[in-house]
Amino acid sequence: MKITEKFARLETIHIKENLPSACLIMPFNPKMSPKAEVMERLNAAYDQVRKELDRLYPIERSAAVLKKLKMEISRLNHSAHTKSVCIFVSPQEQLTHYFNIDVKRNVMIDQPFDIRDIIRSKNNSNHSLLLVLGAGASEIYLKESQRMPRLISHLPGRGNPELLLKQTDDGLSILMKSYPYPLFVMGLPEKSDHFKRISRNADMVIGYIPYDTLPAPVAAINRALLPFIQDHDHVLYLHALKQLRRADQAGKLARGIREAHAMAGKINNRLLVVEKNYACQSVFEENASARIRDLVDETIQKALNAGANVQCVERSLPFRYENIALIYE
Repeated sequence: MKITEKFARLETIHIKENLPSACLIMPFNPKMSPKAEVMERLNAAYDQVRKELDRLYPIERSAAVLKKLKMEISRLNHSAHTKSVCIFVSPQEQLTHYFNIDVKRNVMIDQPFDIRDIIRSKNNSNHSLLLVLGAGASEIYLKESQRMPRLISHLPGRGNPELLLKQTDDGLSILMKSYPYPLFVMGLPEKSDHFKRISRNADMVIGYIPYDTLPAPVAAINRALLPFIQDHDHVLYLHALKQLRRADQAGKLARGIREAHAMAGKINNRLLVVEKNYACQSVFEENASARIRDLVDETIQKALNAGANVQCVERSLPFRYENIALIYE
């Protein structure tokens, strides 16, 4: 379902007139969860909205909004290939839209909605990939919140270290498409230096972790990695820069608001990176009156419609990217 401009930045009449409203942003992936489980979560969110509106308004003022919210929940498309849903209800409006990004539950009462609320509600994964280079073998781990499963383990390349590293690098290239997370490399300095020289993925490494007692238990490897990933926002920022540079070198990057806005609606877009507070306003005519629109919000809207991921970064991007850049295939 397309995000309309009206939905991207809803009017705030209900706030000015002190009318109740609710915006519910929820994970919604019916293909991966039983309907009963999905509905249980939605009903719990509905109860949260009801309690909050009952606290703020007499029942005769909130009843219509709650009725609309219940109706929108009952009408959700459980056949949709989607990851999240946003429902907005007020006395004048009831709108539901689906998105292909992971979000955390976010309930907003009597607040103006804009498209960046979807991005603010994103469930930013703290996952990362770790390549461990041993004396005669290599392993790749997926670092999750509480777990660290091994994804690939390579035995020695018949005594040929060069062959082993090339096989490892080939496996890493495949994995990074399915697990597009920040990459770290652990091992002896000489092993890491060798990897830097021959790897096609060295440009994506966030950090090299010296470690000289391999093989080692997973718990010990995990402890060595933790100091490098504690500042998660900074790691995500560095990972975004790595992706932008690689795409730029490959000629698959739209830089600046003009290029990004023009490309955002394409179906082959992969990632839009934008500075958190960046705005670019322009004036357009509608019904013989001038209105202001934000081209950044429109670009985010178009990118989400096309199925791209969107990442807002806290720090400024390098000047070359002009505050916003879009990676496409």
